[in-house]
Amino acid sequence: MASTQTQWYDRKEVSAGTSWTFTFMSLMVKFLPRPLLVAISAIICFFFFLGAKPVRKNSMAYLNRVAKVTGRKKPTLFDSYKHVLSFVLQMLEKQLSWMGRLKVSDLENNAEREEFLKYITSGHGAILLTSHLGNLDMFRSLGDISGNAKIKNLRICPIVDIENSSRYNDLLRKLNPKLMDNIINASNIGIDSAIMLKDKIDQGYLVVIAGDRTSAKNRDRTVRAKFLGDWAEFPEGSFILASIIGAPIYFGVGIRCKNFSLNSKYEFMIHKATTDFSGSRKEKKQKIQALIEEYIGFIEEHCKEHPYQWYNFFDFWEEKEQES
Repeated sequence: MASTQTQWYDRKEVSAGTSWTFTFMSLMVKFLPRPLLVAISAIICFFFFLGAKPVRKNSMAYLNRVAKVTGRKKPTLFDSYKHVLSFVLQMLEKQLSWMGRLKVSDLENNAEREEFLKYITSGHGAILLTSHLGNLDMFRSLGDISGNAKIKNLRICPIVDIENSSRYNDLLRKLNPKLMDNIINASNIGIDSAIMLKDKIDQGYLVVIAGDRTSAKNRDRTVRAKFLGDWAEFPEGSFILASIIGAPIYFGVGIRCKNFSLNSKYEFMIHKATTDFSGSRKEKKQKIQALIEEYIGFIEEHCKEHPYQWYNFFDFWEEKEQES
């Protein structure tokens, strides 16, 4: 169905910055100790926050929903500022990860992750439905690159929207060009891409697809579902692709254990989808809806635990009310 809302792809460079801004951030990450990096970022973020009314509005819309479904007190503008600051820190930690400054020891151990890694690194491919909750780049940067493996035989093929964050992607490419080798442009992905992605999975790659942003190319191919208590739109194509490729489907998020620390450990949370796509074609539509609802349940759980690490600063619910 078509949407009248202002989607993320209608805003150029969603990460809000110029080439100079990103270069400055990169220099800070390279030369400053992490506590000082956080302090400077907090000051810069404050002035950005003052002039970013749409960001504040959409942040408050999200935080209000989290508060409502969890029974927490109503958020304040300071909570919204912390939400935006968490996003800025996520941009910095992406750079840290691409510089090779994160290690396997930075990941907290958990049984689900270990089972998943054992499966993936033994030559089996799979699909990972992720989101803009947390930062999966810290996991991607630990893969097997040019024989200098951090997690041996971990090979990742991410589907990324390149056009809408081209300047930031250019910076990441400069930091570590090898991590860009297997990127697939999301603008080129359609249902007919299933064969190509299946080949990647047969080669043992983990194909990573975001399930929480509708495509600029297929903006009418969406599914409405309840998320944090209200109706929102999710990209139908991501889930249809996952259903027809025939590979195991996982959900995953990478969470900073301490919201506002760049010295924090990270928790890579993983869940294997239980939706089974065997059976008749007639059941497939219902099963895709079931997969979407299962995915949303997983994302909701971690939004409630780490609300400041959800980084969709657009009109996700077609919000109409004024900023609080």
